[in-house]
Amino acid sequence: AVARYLANGAPDTTFGADGNGIAEIDLGTDGDFVADGGVAADLAIDADGNLVIVGAAVDGAYVVSGKGKKAVEREVLDHRIALVRLDTDGNLDSSFGDDGVVLTSIPDTDSEAATAVAILSDGDILVGGGGTFTIETSDGSSRKKKGGTRRVSGSGAILVRYDASAGYALDTNFGGGDGIAVDTQFVLGDGYILGTRV
Repeated sequence: AVARYLANGAPDTTFGADGNGIAEIDLGTDGDFVADGGVAADLAIDADGNLVIVGAAVDGAYVVSGKGKKAVEREVLDHRIALVRLDTDGNLDSSFGDDGVVLTSIPDTDSEAATAVAILSDGDILVGGGGTFTIETSDGSSRKKKGGTRRVSGSGAILVRYDASAGYALDTNFGGGDGIAVDTQFVLGDGYILGTRV
């Protein structure tokens, strides 16, 4: 949700659908991903006065592992970077993304979230954030897999650029050709740090 207040601190009743100064946002779906929650982290105002908001969308599901008395239920969360545009009245801009929402999945991440947004001079949108990543390596953690490789988790910074001239699709001239740039570090079991950058 996004709230707008007047200069005196009172809710702006002209903003949002319910006359309370709050715009509720339905983050929708992305394939099998169904957003049932989310968080806003930053916003920018474009040249037309629209609000461009970034954060994370979350899809939570419960899975059961084990059998009988040893069965354990746990919640598994799936994340997407959420990019939202509202018009000046606080309504989702249907001309932007999928009814005002663009959800982006970052490859090899266990979780991802956007924390900053900038609107560039050409209208492109640059989003910054972070996430946790998992890779396979011949050295590393105790989570050993077949074939002598191990799965190692690490953290990283994420930049995503959306192309205004292509309907705010991912900018294929940015990052690794998919509009996404990441800079990650993984601490291996022998104390070495493995860094990757795209």
